[in-house]
Amino acid sequence: MFKFFKKNTQTVQKQAISNLFIVIVQKCTDPHFMKGYHISCNFETRFNITSLYFFIFHDFLQFYGKPLPDGFDLYETRRQLMDEMVNLLDISLREDGVSDMRIGKKIKEWTKKFYARLLTYDSVLSSKANNINDNDIKLALKEYFDEGVDIEKLTKDIKSWHLFLTTQNIGDILS
Repeated sequence: MFKFFKKNTQTVQKQAISNLFIVIVQKCTDPHFMKGYHISCNFETRFNITSLYFFIFHDFLQFYGKPLPDGFDLYETRRQLMDEMVNLLDISLREDGVSDMRIGKKIKEWTKKFYARLLTYDSVLSSKANNINDNDIKLALKEYFDEGVDIEKLTKDIKSWHLFLTTQNIGDILS
């Protein structure tokens, strides 16, 4: 009977990841942020910037995410973060006018693009790399962002966010 009064750690973990993902998306879709980097506000660009910051946090979880708060599982946390990204894709595509009949195909298409970006970012931004090179980051960003985007400024922001996360306690971030 008392199990009903106990906090369900899976629910707490899922809510923490959901809240974290909302923060990532809010940062990436903030009009001041977009304007500051000369990022146009269209579906593909929002997808690119969200994928980039998603990778930074996903990488943080993989390399600096220990110890996790009690009851949190690293694999489950990363899986839930991926689920949130796919859910965002679904919602965004529907808002963009994709019909129910085509939504599955579009999600599959954009998920492939998402994984391609993750692989690219992994090669230049991963914490397992000893040295994060500015020129490599800029080349990766130029591959996915329009010409008008302030790549220099975005590179500095990415590096500072990446560095900031390495100094944080995962428990504080997820709570």
